[in-house]
Amino acid sequence: MHWRWLWEDLSFVKNVCLARPRKLFYYLIILGFTAGGCATSATITRDSDAPARHPFQRFGYFSIDSPAWGASDSFTVPAGKELVIEYLSIRSNIVSGGNQIVTYSLTNTGMGGIGLFSYVPQTTIVSTFGTIGYLADRLVRIYCDPGSTVTVQALRNGSAGSDTVSYTLSGHLIDVP
Repeated sequence: MHWRWLWEDLSFVKNVCLARPRKLFYYLIILGFTAGGCATSATITRDSDAPARHPFQRFGYFSIDSPAWGASDSFTVPAGKELVIEYLSIRSNIVSGGNQIVTYSLTNTGMGGIGLFSYVPQTTIVSTFGTIGYLADRLVRIYCDPGSTVTVQALRNGSAGSDTVSYTLSGHLIDVP
């Protein structure tokens, strides 16, 4: 009887495993696999901090008005949360004055330290209305402590006229004790 069961088992292997390896994979995952009399099965795993992650996205904007060389916008990371910024996009629209954005920066101030990340605009865009825009976007991984201040800043090469800057930050918040 044992041999008959073994032959049926080998028949399964020959018909399903060799002819349809993808189907075998699904059988192994769903039903488990018996090898050498020892039952094993697929273990479903997940990222251990996944339940603590909360999606984060912030859109902001600010103006650089004459006679300033730059301006910024800030926000505070909520208490009990660590902010992980994974993507940033910063855009400017030069309305008047003929200025050029020379650097964008993201500053994280808190817990007795300052983190400064600077970006040179990658792309210049000229609109049909005659305005000029500058763009920088990056995949990043920036950790911001609970209660810290995150500041997005733009600096230009002149102080005449007015410029508008908008930004998008995305990532996630993690619950911390």
